[in-house]
Amino acid sequence: MVRTAKIILPLLLLGLSPAPRAWADEGTLATGLLGYWLCESGDCPDEAVEFAANDGVHTYNSWLHDRPSAVDGRWSLDGTTLAIECCEDIEYHYTVVDVSETRLLLHDVDTPSEETILRRPPSAGTAAENAEASE
Repeated sequence: MVRTAKIILPLLLLGLSPAPRAWADEGTLATGLLGYWLCESGDCPDEAVEFAANDGVHTYNSWLHDRPSAVDGRWSLDGTTLAIECCEDIEYHYTVVDVSETRLLLHDVDTPSEETILRRPPSAGTAAENAEASE
């Protein structure tokens, strides 16, 4: 009996422990994306990108070699599919695999094995701070 309790109790506790970060809806996921990100690896659109929301408009900006590359582009979410439109009809489509305060993991929609990792630098603030600034 004691042995069974030792096995079952941890399983029950696992059910009570916090789940990995999940998105309740697209709004929650969109809030996690907000802010400034640096390319760490993979096929990033540029070295640095920013997702913002101003008066309900989702804007996208990027920088290459510390100079603006894409200005006033647009981004949208359809479930976990992130679409970025900018620069004379250039479009990117990614699946958002994971987003945390410091890391954004994307997969190319057309080539899911291609992984793109972006990091939020400490100076960029948190997703919550970026969401407040967008209001």
